[in-house]
Amino acid sequence: MQPPSPGKNAPVVGNAGFTLLEIIAVIVIMSILAVVAVPRYFDLQGEARKKAMETAMAEAIGRVNGYFAQQVLRGSLPSEINYQDGEPLGTDLGDFELSVFDGGHSEDEDFDPSACFSDKADNDDALDGCIKLVVSPKDGTAIAGADDEIKSIPRPGI
Repeated sequence: MQPPSPGKNAPVVGNAGFTLLEIIAVIVIMSILAVVAVPRYFDLQGEARKKAMETAMAEAIGRVNGYFAQQVLRGSLPSEINYQDGEPLGTDLGDFELSVFDGGHSEDEDFDPSACFSDKADNDDALDGCIKLVVSPKDGTAIAGADDEIKSIPRPGI
């Protein structure tokens, strides 16, 4: 005896799959995610690189202060301490390189440390009484919004 044949609207057994409407809905959802998520991902990469550069700058400032403390403990006067590229501060900051420009210090009683943070501190040379630190990516790739992190700080102890 044969099983009864399915009716006109009954599902056919053994034909599993997706309808065209379901496939289109999935493609639309994936397209929306791609439009929103991919640019956000690249923004996060840029932000992470900026934060890494800021961290490298904080490391450079820490090296300046640590070197100052070592020299003072050895008996050097603050005005005698020289900060320069390479040793003693080093140039390696992981993915970044450090360049140091020492403006020296004349015995000027009117030194204002806020001058180190002025627009004048953005030139190539460090101002008197200031140390200019430049952190650059080693691989030479530009970071969105900043090629190098540049900061002028007052010489420690002055």
